[in-house]
Amino acid sequence: RGQEVKLTFSTLVAIILAGCAVQQLPKLPPKQAFLDIPLATGSETVSTARVGNSVVQKAKLYERPAKLLAGEIVHKHLLSGTTVLGQGKYAALYEFLDSTYYAPTEGVETQQETEMFRDSTGLIVRDDGRHYTGYFMSNGLGFVRNDGELSEEQIALISNTTHVDLELPSFKQEFVYNGVAESIVRFMYREYKDDMARPAFTQNLVYDLNQSNRIVFQSVELEVIEANNAEIKYRLLSGFPDYE
Repeated sequence: RGQEVKLTFSTLVAIILAGCAVQQLPKLPPKQAFLDIPLATGSETVSTARVGNSVVQKAKLYERPAKLLAGEIVHKHLLSGTTVLGQGKYAALYEFLDSTYYAPTEGVETQQETEMFRDSTGLIVRDDGRHYTGYFMSNGLGFVRNDGELSEEQIALISNTTHVDLELPSFKQEFVYNGVAESIVRFMYREYKDDMARPAFTQNLVYDLNQSNRIVFQSVELEVIEANNAEIKYRLLSGFPDYE
Protein backbone atom coordinates (compact mmCIF):
# COMPACT_ATOMS: atom_id res chain seq x y z
CA ARG A 1 0.00 0.00 0.00
CA GLY A 2 2.96 2.32 0.49
CA GLN A 3 3.40 2.48 -3.27
CA GLU A 4 -0.07 3.99 -3.67
CA VAL A 5 1.13 7.33 -2.32
CA LYS A 6 2.45 8.25 -5.77
CA LEU A 7 -0.76 9.25 -7.48
CA THR A 8 0.48 9.34 -11.05
CA PHE A 9 -1.43 7.82 -13.91
CA SER A 10 1.26 5.29 -14.84
CA THR A 11 1.88 4.24 -11.25
CA LEU A 12 -1.78 3.67 -10.49
CA VAL A 13 -2.39 1.70 -13.66
CA ALA A 14 0.65 -0.45 -12.95
CA ILE A 15 -0.46 -1.13 -9.37
CA ILE A 16 -3.96 -2.08 -10.45
CA LEU A 17 -2.84 -4.32 -13.29
CA ALA A 18 -0.26 -6.04 -11.12
CA GLY A 19 -2.70 -6.54 -8.27
CA CYS A 20 -5.46 -7.93 -10.46
CA ALA A 21 -3.22 -9.99 -12.75
CA VAL A 22 -5.39 -11.29 -15.62
CA GLN A 23 -8.65 -11.56 -13.70
CA GLN A 24 -11.39 -9.01 -13.92
CA LEU A 25 -12.33 -7.30 -10.70
CA PRO A 26 -15.44 -9.06 -9.30
CA LYS A 27 -18.50 -7.07 -8.34
CA LEU A 28 -19.29 -6.69 -4.67
CA PRO A 29 -22.09 -9.09 -3.66
CA PRO A 30 -25.28 -7.26 -2.69
CA LYS A 31 -27.12 -7.90 0.55
CA GLN A 32 -30.44 -9.70 0.30
CA ALA A 33 -33.13 -7.76 2.14
CA PHE A 34 -36.85 -8.14 2.76
CA LEU A 35 -39.45 -5.39 2.91
CA ASP A 36 -42.71 -5.89 4.81
CA ILE A 37 -45.59 -3.38 4.53
CA PRO A 38 -47.07 -3.18 7.04
CA LEU A 39 -45.31 -5.21 9.71
CA ALA A 40 -47.42 -7.98 11.21
CA THR A 41 -47.61 -6.66 14.75
CA GLY A 42 -50.62 -8.64 15.93
CA SER A 43 -53.98 -7.53 17.29
CA GLU A 44 -52.83 -4.26 18.87
CA THR A 45 -52.35 -2.31 15.60
CA VAL A 46 -55.18 -1.26 13.29
CA SER A 47 -54.23 -0.59 9.65
CA THR A 48 -56.21 0.99 6.82
CA ALA A 49 -56.02 0.38 3.07
CA ARG A 50 -57.98 2.03 0.28
CA VAL A 51 -59.63 0.01 -2.50
CA GLY A 52 -56.93 -1.04 -4.98
CA ASN A 53 -54.15 -0.81 -2.40
CA SER A 54 -52.27 -3.58 -0.65
CA VAL A 55 -53.29 -4.69 2.81
CA VAL A 56 -49.97 -6.52 3.03
CA GLN A 57 -47.00 -6.81 0.72
CA LYS A 58 -43.60 -8.46 0.80
CA ALA A 59 -40.61 -7.85 -1.44
CA LYS A 60 -37.19 -9.45 -1.72
CA LEU A 61 -34.61 -6.86 -2.69
CA TYR A 62 -30.88 -6.75 -3.27
CA GLU A 63 -29.25 -3.73 -1.66
CA ARG A 64 -25.81 -2.24 -2.03
CA PRO A 65 -24.05 0.31 0.18
CA ALA A 66 -24.21 3.68 -1.51
CA LYS A 67 -23.21 7.33 -1.19
CA LEU A 68 -25.68 10.14 -1.63
CA LEU A 69 -24.36 13.43 -2.99
CA ALA A 70 -26.52 16.32 -1.80
CA GLY A 71 -25.01 18.60 -4.45
CA GLU A 72 -22.73 18.66 -7.46
CA ILE A 73 -19.01 18.13 -6.83
CA VAL A 74 -16.45 19.70 -9.18
CA HIS A 75 -13.00 18.18 -8.75
CA LYS A 76 -10.08 19.86 -10.55
CA HIS A 77 -6.96 17.74 -10.95
CA LEU A 78 -3.89 17.52 -13.14
CA LEU A 79 -3.95 14.18 -14.94
CA SER A 80 -7.28 14.08 -16.76
CA GLY A 81 -8.73 17.54 -16.21
CA THR A 82 -11.85 18.44 -14.29
CA THR A 83 -14.29 15.79 -13.08
CA VAL A 84 -17.89 16.62 -12.18
CA LEU A 85 -20.01 14.26 -10.07
CA GLY A 86 -23.68 15.11 -10.34
CA GLN A 87 -26.10 15.15 -7.43
CA GLY A 88 -27.64 11.78 -6.62
CA LYS A 89 -26.83 8.25 -5.54
CA TYR A 90 -23.62 6.30 -6.22
CA ALA A 91 -23.68 2.53 -5.55
CA ALA A 92 -20.71 0.48 -4.31
CA LEU A 93 -19.73 -1.91 -7.09
CA TYR A 94 -16.06 -2.84 -6.64
CA GLU A 95 -13.37 -3.07 -3.97
CA PHE A 96 -9.62 -3.10 -4.55
CA LEU A 97 -6.95 -2.99 -1.84
CA ASP A 98 -8.18 -0.30 0.60
CA SER A 99 -10.63 1.49 -1.72
CA THR A 100 -14.24 1.15 -2.88
CA TYR A 101 -15.53 2.38 -6.23
CA TYR A 102 -19.05 3.88 -6.24
CA ALA A 103 -20.71 4.08 -9.66
CA PRO A 104 -23.43 6.61 -10.50
CA THR A 105 -26.91 5.10 -10.50
CA GLU A 106 -29.45 5.57 -13.28
CA GLY A 107 -30.23 9.22 -13.94
CA VAL A 108 -27.10 10.58 -12.22
CA GLU A 109 -24.81 12.45 -14.59
CA THR A 110 -21.02 12.74 -14.40
CA GLN A 111 -18.58 14.67 -16.56
CA GLN A 112 -14.95 13.93 -17.36
CA GLU A 113 -12.78 15.99 -19.68
CA THR A 114 -10.98 12.87 -20.89
CA GLU A 115 -13.48 11.31 -23.26
CA MET A 116 -12.38 7.68 -22.82
CA PHE A 117 -13.19 7.68 -19.07
CA ARG A 118 -16.43 9.66 -19.18
CA ASP A 119 -18.84 6.71 -19.01
CA SER A 120 -17.07 5.05 -16.06
CA THR A 121 -16.49 8.06 -13.82
CA GLY A 122 -17.49 7.74 -10.17
CA LEU A 123 -16.56 8.24 -6.54
CA ILE A 124 -13.71 6.37 -4.84
CA VAL A 125 -13.53 6.16 -1.05
CA ARG A 126 -10.57 4.78 0.90
CA ASP A 127 -10.95 2.88 4.15
CA ASP A 128 -9.23 5.74 5.99
CA GLY A 129 -12.02 8.14 4.93
CA ARG A 130 -10.27 9.94 2.07
CA HIS A 131 -12.46 10.63 -0.97
CA TYR A 132 -11.45 10.92 -4.64
CA THR A 133 -13.01 11.05 -8.05
CA GLY A 134 -11.91 8.34 -10.46
CA TYR A 135 -12.99 5.90 -13.10
CA PHE A 136 -13.42 2.19 -13.70
CA MET A 137 -11.17 0.75 -16.39
CA SER A 138 -13.04 -0.50 -19.47
CA ASN A 139 -11.22 -3.85 -19.45
CA GLY A 140 -12.63 -4.58 -15.99
CA LEU A 141 -9.23 -4.98 -14.34
CA GLY A 142 -9.73 -2.28 -11.75
CA PHE A 143 -10.27 1.41 -11.13
CA VAL A 144 -8.01 4.46 -10.95
CA ARG A 145 -8.13 7.42 -8.57
CA ASN A 146 -7.69 10.91 -9.91
CA ASP A 147 -4.95 12.86 -8.15
CA GLY A 148 -5.91 15.07 -5.23
CA GLU A 149 -8.41 14.39 -2.47
CA LEU A 150 -11.84 15.96 -2.23
CA SER A 151 -12.02 18.87 0.19
CA GLU A 152 -13.79 18.81 3.55
CA GLU A 153 -16.52 21.02 2.08
CA GLN A 154 -17.07 18.54 -0.76
CA ILE A 155 -17.06 15.53 1.58
CA ALA A 156 -19.70 17.27 3.70
CA LEU A 157 -22.08 16.86 0.73
CA ILE A 158 -21.70 13.06 0.87
CA SER A 159 -23.72 10.77 3.16
CA ASN A 160 -24.19 7.02 3.53
CA THR A 161 -27.29 5.33 2.12
CA THR A 162 -28.32 2.12 0.32
CA HIS A 163 -29.29 1.35 -3.27
CA VAL A 164 -31.60 -1.39 -4.56
CA ASP A 165 -29.95 -3.25 -7.46
CA LEU A 166 -32.79 -3.66 -9.95
CA GLU A 167 -30.63 -5.74 -12.30
CA LEU A 168 -30.76 -8.70 -9.91
CA PRO A 169 -33.68 -11.13 -9.52
CA SER A 170 -36.42 -9.81 -7.29
CA PHE A 171 -39.75 -11.04 -6.01
CA LYS A 172 -42.76 -9.18 -4.71
CA GLN A 173 -46.09 -10.36 -3.30
CA GLU A 174 -49.18 -8.22 -2.69
CA PHE A 175 -52.58 -8.90 -1.16
CA VAL A 176 -54.83 -6.14 -2.52
CA TYR A 177 -58.22 -4.99 -1.22
CA ASN A 178 -60.85 -4.86 -3.99
CA GLY A 179 -64.00 -3.77 -2.15
CA VAL A 180 -67.10 -5.37 -0.67
CA ALA A 181 -70.64 -6.20 -1.78
CA GLU A 182 -72.99 -6.88 1.14
CA SER A 183 -71.03 -9.47 3.17
CA ILE A 184 -68.71 -10.56 0.34
CA VAL A 185 -65.27 -8.99 0.51
CA ARG A 186 -62.89 -9.21 -2.44
CA PHE A 187 -59.12 -9.38 -2.56
CA MET A 188 -56.53 -9.94 -5.27
CA TYR A 189 -53.22 -11.74 -4.81
CA ARG A 190 -50.51 -10.41 -7.12
CA GLU A 191 -46.87 -11.34 -7.50
CA TYR A 192 -43.96 -10.11 -9.56
CA LYS A 193 -40.85 -12.12 -10.35
CA ASP A 194 -37.46 -10.87 -11.54
CA ASP A 195 -38.32 -7.78 -13.59
CA MET A 196 -40.94 -5.82 -11.64
CA ALA A 197 -42.14 -4.21 -14.87
CA ARG A 198 -43.29 -7.52 -16.38
CA PRO A 199 -46.96 -8.54 -16.20
CA ALA A 200 -47.81 -9.84 -12.76
CA PHE A 201 -49.40 -13.16 -11.84
CA THR A 202 -52.81 -12.47 -10.26
CA GLN A 203 -55.45 -14.46 -8.42
CA ASN A 204 -58.86 -13.08 -7.40
CA LEU A 205 -60.34 -14.23 -4.08
CA VAL A 206 -63.64 -13.71 -2.26
CA TYR A 207 -64.55 -14.19 1.41
CA ASP A 208 -67.88 -14.06 3.25
CA LEU A 209 -67.71 -11.90 6.36
CA ASN A 210 -70.94 -13.52 7.64
CA GLN A 211 -68.96 -16.72 8.08
CA SER A 212 -65.86 -15.15 9.64
CA ASN A 213 -64.05 -11.83 9.85
CA ARG A 214 -60.72 -13.69 9.62
CA ILE A 215 -59.15 -13.61 6.14
CA VAL A 216 -56.57 -16.32 5.47
CA PHE A 217 -54.52 -16.69 2.30
CA GLN A 218 -51.33 -18.75 2.29
CA SER A 219 -49.42 -17.47 5.35
CA VAL A 220 -51.32 -14.16 5.42
CA GLU A 221 -53.94 -13.78 8.12
CA LEU A 222 -55.86 -10.64 8.94
CA GLU A 223 -58.86 -9.67 11.01
CA VAL A 224 -61.39 -7.37 9.31
CA ILE A 225 -62.71 -4.64 11.60
CA GLU A 226 -64.69 -2.65 9.01
CA ALA A 227 -64.98 -2.81 5.23
CA ASN A 228 -66.75 -0.67 2.65
CA ASN A 229 -66.21 0.29 -0.98
CA ALA A 230 -63.77 3.02 -0.04
CA GLU A 231 -61.45 1.31 2.45
CA ILE A 232 -60.86 -1.53 4.84
CA LYS A 233 -59.76 -1.38 8.48
CA TYR A 234 -58.00 -4.49 9.72
CA ARG A 235 -55.46 -6.03 12.05
CA LEU A 236 -52.65 -7.91 10.33
CA LEU A 237 -51.91 -11.07 12.30
CA SER A 238 -49.33 -12.63 9.98
CA GLY A 239 -47.75 -11.70 6.65
CA PHE A 240 -45.81 -13.37 3.86
CA PRO A 241 -42.73 -15.36 4.95
CA ASP A 242 -39.13 -14.72 3.95
CA TYR A 243 -38.01 -16.83 1.02
CA GLU A 244 -34.82 -17.64 -0.83
